Amino acid sequence: MAGDKPKDDAVADSSADIGLGQVSRFIRDGWDSIPAHLKFAFLALFDASLGLRYESGILSLLVYGDPLWILQFFEFVLSSMYILYWLLNNLQGRIGTFAVISAPIAILLSFAFCLEQLFVGQEGTATTTFNLTSTFFSGLYWASAYLAIAVGLTLTYKVQRFGNFAQAEMMLFGAYVGFTMMWSPFFYTLVDGKKVLNIDVQSDDLLTWDLLFWACVTGFVLTGLLGVLIDRLVYSRFRMRNAIPQTMMIAS
Repeated sequence: MAGDKPKDDAVADSSADIGLGQVSRFIRDGWDSIPAHLKFAFLALFDASLGLRYESGILSLLVYGDPLWILQFFEFVLSSMYILYWLLNNLQGRIGTFAVISAPIAILLSFAFCLEQLFVGQEGTATTTFNLTSTFFSGLYWASAYLAIAVGLTLTYKVQRFGNFAQAEMMLFGAYVGFTMMWSPFFYTLVDGKKVLNIDVQSDDLLTWDLLFWACVTGFVLTGLLGVLIDRLVYSRFRMRNAIPQTMMIAS
């Protein structure tokens, strides 16, 4: 019994050596299977992370001050984006699908970690505020504006068979018509029971319905007449000469 203990210890030591050898071989084989450009991206990411946090790194040997953290910031972003790009192109199956779905979150986390390293290294703090109501209504405003532009481009392309680059300027013409009518002496706003010209109103949140109605109607009519005039003076001549759509688009 006593003579069996050294033999058991030797077996345990050999099994431990085999386990460590397999782990080290697995790590080495995995590292060797990574392409050289991806290894360089990981090295750049690690260097930028340490550089932003401790104001060191490879680039600190060449530059210093504000240019250093600016370059390291771009180094971190570019290297992390390249690693994400490689993963999205090489992962297959369910893992690839999950990577594509989680890519926006990974990008946000990458930027957040980069800023965290930067603020810690610069010994500074940052406070972010998120006004949900303001962001919601601002999103609706810009969405409606871009939707109007998209609808206008679609309609003009459907009718005229070319992309009218002057469509936004024509819409701006209608907006200026509304502003001009607001400054005209024909529309008033009731302030404390008194009629006051819109141009003399101190607050911007007062609007009368008659001004809104006539501004919309006049803007639509005058903008439409401007479009017909431009079509008759410019685009009709191109159509008479059978010009290609690209020529008419450039002319617009």
